[in-house]
Amino acid sequence: MEQLIAFCRRWALLISIAWLVLAVISGFLASNLRLNSDLERLLPPNAESVQNLARLDLAYGKQLDRLTILVEGKNPEENVAAVDAIAAEIAKHPSIVRVESKRPVKFFQDMRLLYMDTEDVDTISGKLTKRVKWERKRANPLFVDVGSSKAPEVDFSDIEEKYRERLGGEEYLTNDDRTGFVISAELDFASDNMDKTSAAMKTLEPMVQSALPNPGAVDISYTGRYIKRLEQRDATVRDLGRGTSLAFVLIFGFLLVYFRSLKPPVVVAVPLIAGTLCTFGTTWVIFETLNILTGFVGSVLLGLGIDYGIHLMARFRAERTTRNVDDALVVAFRSSGRASLYAGLTTVAALGSLALSSFQAFHEFGLLALIGMTFVGLAYATLFPALILLLEGTALSLKGAKEEVHDVKSWERSTLGKFRGVAVVFLIAVIPAAIFGVTKLDFEFDFHKIMPDGLPAHRADNRISEFSSVGRVPGVILVEDRAHADAVVRELERRREQEEKGEIIDRTLTVFDLLPAEQAPKLEAWAELIEQFEKLPKKVLKEQEELARFHEEVKRVVDHGPIDVASLPTDLSNRFARRDDPSKTIVLVFPSRIVHDARDAIDYSTVTSDLPTSGDETNVDAIAEEAIMRDIINDLRSDTIWMLLVTILAILFVSFMAFRDIKRILLVVATIIAGFIVAAGFVGLLHVKFNFVNIIILPIWLGLGVDAAFHMMTRVDESAKDAGGFWHTVGAVLAAFGTTMIGFGTLMISTHRGLASLGQVAVVGLGLIFLLSVAIQLLSLRRKRALS
Repeated sequence: MEQLIAFCRRWALLISIAWLVLAVISGFLASNLRLNSDLERLLPPNAESVQNLARLDLAYGKQLDRLTILVEGKNPEENVAAVDAIAAEIAKHPSIVRVESKRPVKFFQDMRLLYMDTEDVDTISGKLTKRVKWERKRANPLFVDVGSSKAPEVDFSDIEEKYRERLGGEEYLTNDDRTGFVISAELDFASDNMDKTSAAMKTLEPMVQSALPNPGAVDISYTGRYIKRLEQRDATVRDLGRGTSLAFVLIFGFLLVYFRSLKPPVVVAVPLIAGTLCTFGTTWVIFETLNILTGFVGSVLLGLGIDYGIHLMARFRAERTTRNVDDALVVAFRSSGRASLYAGLTTVAALGSLALSSFQAFHEFGLLALIGMTFVGLAYATLFPALILLLEGTALSLKGAKEEVHDVKSWERSTLGKFRGVAVVFLIAVIPAAIFGVTKLDFEFDFHKIMPDGLPAHRADNRISEFSSVGRVPGVILVEDRAHADAVVRELERRREQEEKGEIIDRTLTVFDLLPAEQAPKLEAWAELIEQFEKLPKKVLKEQEELARFHEEVKRVVDHGPIDVASLPTDLSNRFARRDDPSKTIVLVFPSRIVHDARDAIDYSTVTSDLPTSGDETNVDAIAEEAIMRDIINDLRSDTIWMLLVTILAILFVSFMAFRDIKRILLVVATIIAGFIVAAGFVGLLHVKFNFVNIIILPIWLGLGVDAAFHMMTRVDESAKDAGGFWHTVGAVLAAFGTTMIGFGTLMISTHRGLASLGQVAVVGLGLIFLLSVAIQLLSLRRKRALS
């Protein structure tokens, strides 16, 4: 330590300049960072669901990406006018590839005679044939009407009604009372390009508003993958800015209160800022983007990293009352630095277990936190003493704090016993309650409840889901041909009807489902009917409107001939087209509800996997975003337990290095177990559910949970008779925990509910762990040893 301080004194100015240059460069690099809030970004590139989505993109494209516009108004006529105007206007936008505001009802209505069941075709053609023959007899000049012949009935309203809803129905995408209409648009770029989405919306929204015939008559909302991804990113970026800024302001304010002076917080803050900037600069070099968790690593790093500075500054000021600046720094680094080293190693163990996780979000968070703690540690080891030494002898030099002199034995004798009693009461009250709370712990599987709250796109989605299946994004199965598609559909239908979780499937759809069945006999029947019509005098068709209507419809169908894929409306056939091989196709599998819950996602993925192959593939599964949720949950299940075990083993190893005493190690174990139970138990009592975001706190609880023990036990080892020093260390630990809680606590203002819950469990857990650690240390102190 003496050599370190001597080195810093000699090169103080150079060290300061070097850190300044490094921080500026890192800040410039960090300015290029972008946030990617997609769930897909939380998984490693080799995850099955991620690879399948990439395969789907190559084979099928981004056809499931949609921009959805919801038009709502009380007047159906004005709603229809608005929809038609908007659809026509946005179709002019250069980024819009296709606009869908209506169903292709006219095509199916025009071709309905081919889509009817064979029995209904026979009924209609048979009755029409009789009527045509009857009319031909009546048209014969030699025919004598004796009043005994009644015209055969040609009223098919019952059959027509049967197919009106099946083949036509409402032309617009709307609800029953026509107060809500949906327009869907496909853009020429993927929804994960949020910069392009943002740019496109800046021009699309004015176009929509300008197209409205009566702007005050309707309300316009936007949703779909493009908008949801954009809103989630923007909300998270806003939270990031507010959270990090608030964390810095609150931590700095906390330090002002704790040190009761401006200069110590400034000296503590400078290395922290430099280390944090270097961390974000490195992040850009390694990852280029941030995910949901790493986006807030700045707030967390401020809270974690400043612990070094608090302990060093508190000890330095205490020693500075009786020592010169160099000696005070040596003692501070030798004492608090040693404890901080061991405490830091436990934090490194916790973060290291996260860095080893196969869950990409945890891996990146753990890795960046490790890098950040390393940079911050180096900054406090070099820049911190360099700044103090540079300021020495100036008006800004730091002086000792007289109130921190430790000669207060008589006061400590009278209060230690009281605090030991409080500690006993605290443990008796808290531990049973925590054990009960553990039974109330639950996990939040509904991903929708973890995402940013109150986003307009989510509200629009909820309203659309009440009358339309637009929000139910189907899974896509890549198949070879019609035979393969039929085999897949048969198996899915069997699972839907027979398997326990099969109800998660609503329906399947292939391009072949859009083709009429048994077209040959139907066309033959209609062709024979046309032959009969051709024998009918033209004046009969002019006089008989009903017959003329059927004649025109039957002739249209016969002239068109069989309907194949190429005959379908382009908007329909394109939904099933594969760009990797036009001879192949797909099967769409629609879920029975919008899948937000990971348990539903797992059921959906299970029911739609391991489907019949065409002979070439090893497996055929539905490719859907639900698999992302499935893989996230599976990664958490496989990683969480061993991450906790790695952290515990590492803490035990560090404890052995620090104390080499079985009693001390057992005390650390007791602190770990009790702290973990109490923290988890009170999370359960407060009905805060764990989720895939906040579960990251578990190894951090363990890593930080023993920090207090290391600092307090190290101080007692230094001077068993210095009870004042012990309480001074407790104060420093409180300040360190307080700033860490502030760093995590600022997440609670986030609109991202997963991050807000992370702030909640962190604050509750760390606060209780601190109190528990102090209580255990008080009870473990031997009165004679501490105060003799």
